[in-house]
Amino acid sequence: MMIFRGAHARALCGAAALLAVTAATLAAVDAGDTCQACLLARFWSVAPDAWKSAGPPDFPEMPRLAELRSTDLGVAFSGGGTRSATATLGELNGLSRNGWLSRVRYVSAISGGGWAAVPFTFSKDTLFDFLGAARCPADLRHDDVVTTPNGLLASAIAHSSLGSGSLQEVVGSALDATIGDQTIKDGVNEALTLVGKSRREASRTDRTYARLIGETFIDPLIEEGGPSASDRLFAWDDTTVAEMATRNPGRLPADIVVAARDRPFLIVGGTLVSSRRDYAYPLLMPVEYTPLYVGVRQSFGERFGGTYVWPWAYDTQQVAAGSDMAVRVKYDSAHRFSLADVAASTSAAPQLLLLLGGGLPAQIKTALQTGAGYFPFFTHFAVHGSAMPLLTPAMPHGDGGFMDNLGLMPLLARQVHNILVFANTNTKYFEQNDDLKSYFLPIGPPDTNGDKSHNQVFDPTRYNDVVAGFWTQHDRKQALVFCGKNWKVLGNERYNIRPYDGLNICWFYNAAVPAWQDELGDPAVRKIVTGGDGKNSQGFADFPWFSTFEENKPHVIQLTTPQVNLLSNLASWGLTSRDSIRIIRAVLGDVVPEPSSVCDRAH
Repeated sequence: MMIFRGAHARALCGAAALLAVTAATLAAVDAGDTCQACLLARFWSVAPDAWKSAGPPDFPEMPRLAELRSTDLGVAFSGGGTRSATATLGELNGLSRNGWLSRVRYVSAISGGGWAAVPFTFSKDTLFDFLGAARCPADLRHDDVVTTPNGLLASAIAHSSLGSGSLQEVVGSALDATIGDQTIKDGVNEALTLVGKSRREASRTDRTYARLIGETFIDPLIEEGGPSASDRLFAWDDTTVAEMATRNPGRLPADIVVAARDRPFLIVGGTLVSSRRDYAYPLLMPVEYTPLYVGVRQSFGERFGGTYVWPWAYDTQQVAAGSDMAVRVKYDSAHRFSLADVAASTSAAPQLLLLLGGGLPAQIKTALQTGAGYFPFFTHFAVHGSAMPLLTPAMPHGDGGFMDNLGLMPLLARQVHNILVFANTNTKYFEQNDDLKSYFLPIGPPDTNGDKSHNQVFDPTRYNDVVAGFWTQHDRKQALVFCGKNWKVLGNERYNIRPYDGLNICWFYNAAVPAWQDELGDPAVRKIVTGGDGKNSQGFADFPWFSTFEENKPHVIQLTTPQVNLLSNLASWGLTSRDSIRIIRAVLGDVVPEPSSVCDRAH
């Protein structure tokens, strides 16, 4: 969920003095026999030079996942707040309507895409109840569009109200007096609105944002009885829980949420942020949150990465050496690593700006850095070879979009050969979208929006192919979808991606589509989109590029019911129209078989 697009590099001028809160010295923890009542947690190590190797990689889920879901297909949902959550809802709905969702092996999600993908993965509701009815635009009716969110996820998005906060009010006048750059000023205000909530987590302020997001997107959508899902541990399936229990007989908490059996394997992206006084810019490291493990794949020196661990063991306060590919960790119910923590970390877009201080005067910077403490901070540990496990202090875990806002890298690291990438962006002109461009060309310098200068995984000439393909669809007034066949993936050290050949990839870009509007069967629905329906047309002047924050003030992330219903329908139609299906199947072939029906009024 990227915000503050276009913030100037000069906003980083104070970066060398960053983050006293995370400047503590990292140290190895030699717990020895002092780790009383510790539990055994499975871990997996990854060699730092694995990206130089040939052949397929070995991920913990791969052997069993290949049996459960035999089709080599992955989808990636980008960041973008409730705009992306809404588009992701539509795209999941379109995949389901086409009969393709059951063939997807991996779902990768960032930020707002994660707000949809996390509850989708763990909800036990039917696809119909969760995603809503799969309607073609010709079937939409005015009263339904404006009054009834289509499905449980749509209802959560339409009721996702976070009000303005007190911290913003306290420093707002000072901001006006000290910040000349309006882009930075707007970004700071949005950040402070999110962190300035009246309700705090009394014992752990760094769980404040997680509590808010959990109450909005986790608890209402994951119902299993007992304590709320926001406060419970999570795992892949009953087989995983059984292994955990075998290693820790009678000692593992019983209330563990497991993923639904008929869902793809989920990978949610976050960013571990490390700062030192001698860093010109923080070190950003990609974190992967999955139902089976959590960690940073690549090693970053001796202190970070190169290790995955069972999710419940992340954010531990004590770790010691174990045996049989396991470490001993101190389980603390006050530091439960939950689905709310995952959803909050992947979407903590304001955190980096708050940490950097935006080049502001010291008194304002101090307020901002205090605000950063309401976003996720977790301890991180690494196991390198036979050395003692290394544990850090609690460190910022921010938005996955700081590095990989389209969520593509985890799929490439696993050498998925058929990928659908959904750029649910609010950048109107696709040729100006740096998130997209960063996978082909160097992008920089790093700023308050993150660092994408190490993202190149494709030949630069392929970028021209994508842009030309989008222009072709734009001129045809159809959904912006371009598919490339048999691409080569370049090795990438930052994400520990091995090179491989034979990638078939389809790119989808959020855009206004005249052909979709023409297919709207009810003239009254078309009137909403074109701005002639009074209150129901609120915000549609920018449709479908809704703002990531404060589209409908004073609410921070909420979209209206008609905004949710129509944006999700447009996103679904981008997969279910006859034209899109033709383009996709021309490259992916029988990986995505011909649907039994299409959305096309002309036929």
